[in-house]
Amino acid sequence: MNEIEIFKNARNERAFMNFINSTEFNALVDSDLEICLEYYKNICNYIKYVTSTINKNNATKLSEKWVLRNLIDDMLLDKSLEENQFAFVYFIRNTETGYVKIGKTKDIQKRIKDIERTFHFLGQNKNKLVLEAIVLCPLYINSKKLEKYFHNYFESYHINGEWYDVSFDEICDSIIIDFDVNGVLVSIENGSSLLDDENFSEYSIMESNCELRDIIQMKYIIKFSGEFGVFSIFDYLKYMNFKSDKVYSEDLYKFIRNGNAQNLYDNVKNKITELLNFLS
Repeated sequence: MNEIEIFKNARNERAFMNFINSTEFNALVDSDLEICLEYYKNICNYIKYVTSTINKNNATKLSEKWVLRNLIDDMLLDKSLEENQFAFVYFIRNTETGYVKIGKTKDIQKRIKDIERTFHFLGQNKNKLVLEAIVLCPLYINSKKLEKYFHNYFESYHINGEWYDVSFDEICDSIIIDFDVNGVLVSIENGSSLLDDENFSEYSIMESNCELRDIIQMKYIIKFSGEFGVFSIFDYLKYMNFKSDKVYSEDLYKFIRNGNAQNLYDNVKNKITELLNFLS
């Protein structure tokens, strides 16, 4: 870096520091903070109302935390469908040997075709392969970890590679079946299988964090730093890492107001039916 570039960088950094310490910048942060807290207040009231309504008619009482978690799960599932950001853990049986392959994929049709080609290449009958079950992993579920969970669950049935000697009933017992499509069992994973994973963290509301103003400030620092030519990849990664398991109340509020939850599971079933059309 020559002297001119050093001078320009120093000038840009001074200008940026003056900007983020200015009244205008802090007013922007405070305005965003006020909006976030208003959305957060609305969500808290909604959760209390829903929990109270459910508990009036049920012997088993639900917690507000449980209701909130399910709302967040539904919103992220809806986002997964909208953005086509999901994966699968699949159970494919070789009816000739009776063994089941347990693997993961983002493209179930391509994966099955690849396995069929391998069988054909090895001189085995690809028509003996049957897809028995799939577990849908929305964008917040790590399919690799879920695949490992099932491998560990069936460890005593392991034959070789990803092949296991498990029965159809044992597969049914290992998953929560939400529906079936043309004989294929479908389960929607919500993270309950990964609760024992020390690295698994449930999503929470961003606004529940006591350092919310600092988080909003960091968001705007990252946004404007590029315009001043002082963008910091360290700050960006720090912010992205922090928000990786958080959702904003505003997004939850819009999800509720748009009524996306009402037809969510019908939309999931339609999507899965579309993806499995190649089997018919």
